[in-house]
Amino acid sequence: MELVKRFMRYYTIGGGGLPGGNGERWARKFLLYVYLETSGHVKRFLHFLDSAADSVSDDELLVKMNLELEKVRNNEEWRREYMTLLMELNEREARGLERGRREAIIKMLKNGLTPEQVSKIMEIPLEAIEKLSTQETT
Repeated sequence: MELVKRFMRYYTIGGGGLPGGNGERWARKFLLYVYLETSGHVKRFLHFLDSAADSVSDDELLVKMNLELEKVRNNEEWRREYMTLLMELNEREARGLERGRREAIIKMLKNGLTPEQVSKIMEIPLEAIEKLSTQETT
């Protein structure tokens, strides 16, 4: 049932996150449909995803999935690849944020704000704003 609660919290924020404009009503209908229409396998699978427990039911599919999950968790090569990918994504995000900050600063300067105002708004030293301003004009 925790999965249902998380679903409700996620999709009903503001009441309009789902089709029809009324997220909560849509989510309730969807969950009722899922509960009534899904097979026992699907229900057990959803429970498996929801519970972080190591114990698995007697469902053969879930036992196999749990064994594969353990293999992945203990595979050093996959862990290393995941960490490398995660580091690359973090670096890309940092570069994107920096590019966005630079673009915002340039737009503020082009729209008539003084370097002092931009420095205060962006919480960046005035020298960095002035340096960026001179780079942009050259």
